[in-house]
Formats: sequence, C-alpha cells, structure tokens
Amino acid sequence: MSESLHISTNEGDLLKTCTECGVEKLLTAFHKKTHSQDGRYNECKECRRPKVRAITLMKTFGMTIEEYDIILAQQNGRCMICKTKRAFSNGGKFCVDHNWQCCGGGHGCEECIRGLLCQNCNTRLGWLETFWENIMDYLEHRPLRDLRALVSS
Repeated sequence: MSESLHISTNEGDLLKTCTECGVEKLLTAFHKKTHSQDGRYNECKECRRPKVRAITLMKTFGMTIEEYDIILAQQNGRCMICKTKRAFSNGGKFCVDHNWQCCGGGHGCEECIRGLLCQNCNTRLGWLETFWENIMDYLEHRPLRDLRALVSS
C-alpha cells in the first residue's frame, strides 16, 4: 500500500493525501489511474480538474485556457447565439463551437473555431448543420399542402 494511502481509524475508509492541496480525502475523491501504485492519481479530482481542462482544450482545439477566457470575455461571458450566461452543462463551461468540415470532425484548429456556445445551442447548431438540406427541402416543398391537394382532387 502507498505511503500516502492509509485506513481511517474511525470509519475504516481508505484515505489519501492530495499532493496538490495537501488535504486528506476519501479515496473516491481521486480519479482512477491504472498504472499507479495505489490505482489513483496523486491529485484529488478538484485539484486535477483545471489540468484536465487545459489538456483537453489544447488537444482538441489547440487552445489554451487563457485564449478560451479571452474569447469568453469578448463575448461578455455569454453564449454567442442565445446570449445566456449559463453554460447548462459541460462542467459549467461553454462549448467551443467549431466548423466540423474544416478539420474533418472532432478536432478543431484556429481557422474553424467560431465562438463559445451554451450546451443547448451547441447541440442544436450541430443538429441543424447535419439536417439543414432536409429542413430547407421540407420548408420549400411543404408536403402537407401537396397532400391536401391530392386528397381534394
């Protein structure tokens, strides 16, 4: 058993001390890590969250947290579409909206990042982009009008 891991005397729970904040916490407060001695990261989930976010932004969009914050400030802390200040999900952070056609899917680049959106707008925009041609076809042809014309003849 790791030196930073010990059994609490009062509950029998496994405790571990976070190497970042120095607080002793339940083992469940640490993410699992397969190849570590005790099977957990050394930093608690709370301390690790900003690191994971920074890695994800950089890996997925080539963007730093500072760049994200600048974009959010330029948007006055609001979603670019509905103007809400609530992200609704995604850990309370706005989604980075990017053009999927630019980089071929899940990853983005400086050229295809369009702005920050709340979860609701990001999901809906993706759906609209996927089905735009079908939507326009439907609106232009109004099939119900055509059906009524067939029925009345």
